[in-house]
Amino acid sequence: MTILSGAQVIINIAMNLYPTAIGVDATSGYVYVSSYYSSDVTVLSGTRVIEGIPVGRAPVDVALDSVTHLVYVANQVSRSISIIGDPLIYWPYHWYMPTVFKY
Repeated sequence: MTILSGAQVIINIAMNLYPTAIGVDATSGYVYVSSYYSSDVTVLSGTRVIEGIPVGRAPVDVALDSVTHLVYVANQVSRSISIIGDPLIYWPYHWYMPTVFKY
């Protein structure tokens, strides 16, 4: 993946096989990139790779909720949705712990 500023290359970041979708949380600045063949989502902050999060098989799309900061990942082969959340985001009725849910 190449990060640009205008036409200038800032950095090239090695990604897993076949990146399929990208989502950006404008508030936190995190960037989420799904990888079809490695079945994970890579989390970036600026030019740093924060972590790779395993999701269902063959993720094909990423969507973010700008209010809850939850990341929804559509997985084609496993026919599932993975939900990724930040640790200890307070919700009115419960605490949400960091994990990936598969439905």
